[in-house]
Amino acid sequence: MQVETDKEFWMRQLEEWRKLVQNRESKKLQKLNSHDTDSINNDATNQSG
Repeated sequence: MQVETDKEFWMRQLEEWRKLVQNRESKKLQKLNSHDTDSINNDATNQSG
């Protein structure tokens, strides 16, 4: 089994945290945007139809 150095360990940790934060932020944004974009999308579909 390969032993990772401190740097490798922390780089991996940082990468994992980054992914977690991005996922959390994108979910927050989706919730916030869903309220705003519903009315915008409805307007757009009504105009194109």
